Formats: sequence, structure tokens, C-alpha cells
Amino acid sequence: MPDLSVVMLTVGGESCEFFQQALATLEEHTSDDYELIVVVNDDCDRAVKLAEAYGATKVLKSTEMAGFGEGMNRGFSEVSPDAKYIVCTNDDVLFTPDWDTLLRDCLDMYHAKDPDRPQAGMVGPLTNYAGGFQMVNSPQLNPTNCAEHAKLWAAKNALKWDAVAFISGFCFMMSREFFDER
Repeated sequence: MPDLSVVMLTVGGESCEFFQQALATLEEHTSDDYELIVVVNDDCDRAVKLAEAYGATKVLKSTEMAGFGEGMNRGFSEVSPDAKYIVCTNDDVLFTPDWDTLLRDCLDMYHAKDPDRPQAGMVGPLTNYAGGFQMVNSPQLNPTNCAEHAKLWAAKNALKWDAVAFISGFCFMMSREFFDER
């Protein structure tokens, strides 16, 4: 079983266009094998078909709209016990090259780089669509150039991480150990 589990919540409907882009970029840019658990809110047939077409390991259907927490908890309950890393993500995230390796390295090496720091419990990427410290202020950033932009940014900022007390829930990775403690 893969070391990485990705839990994605989708509401289907109008967001299926974004959902399809999320699935396509996840497939294209994930370095390692992974299991994909998709929680489909509101029983959207199109979203179910897309998840299956992109090889979702498990597709969990809801007949009614559940909240974000309830939907993600349902997905988390299906994560393989062998998964060392668990990702929680929205259905409108565009994944970029080596996203999983970069997050995993941050999670694993944050404490190792400076033993006086505590072990990181969860890590998250930057984005052009969230407020606060995770926001990339780049007006020219768009879906067609975000992969190239991310590669350049990662090369320029390798191993530069900031400790924070809050991570936006659009996408984050946590260790299995941290997940099991909670």
C-alpha cells in the first residue's frame, strides 16, 4: 500500500470543472504512489464518474450535503493504516510538480534541520487564493503558468520554511503519527 493518502472532498455540481483540473494535476504532478479517497458531497453522479476515471481508490458518496469537517472525517476513516502521510485537500487545488515531495521533506526535515524546534505536525503549500502568510502575491500567476512558477519558487526557496500557528484548510499534509495522536 502507498505511503501517501490523499483525501479530497468535492461538492460536484459547478465545481466539477475545478475538480477535474484538481484530479488531472494530482495525477500529473504527484511523485509517489498514492491512494486517493474522494468524498462526494450531495451525491453528484458526474463527480463520482470523474473520481473513478482518475483512479480513486475509494469513492464515498453522500446523499446530502455534509459540512467540510464531517466530509473530511468520513474520508479520514478510510485512510489505509499503512499510510505514513495524509493529505487533506479541496477539489479546486491545482497541484504543481513535486508538491508531495516538497511537503513531505518539510514535514520530515523541519525538526532535523534545527533540533531545538519541535516536530512539525502538519505543513501546507502556498497559493494564490488564500489570505495571510500562505498567499503568493503574483498578479501574473494563472492556471497555465502555475506549474512553472512553482518550480522556480521551489528552487529559489529550497529548505526555507516558516513555523506558523495556523494553516489554511485548502490543502495540508500531516504525518500518520500526528494524525493518530489527534
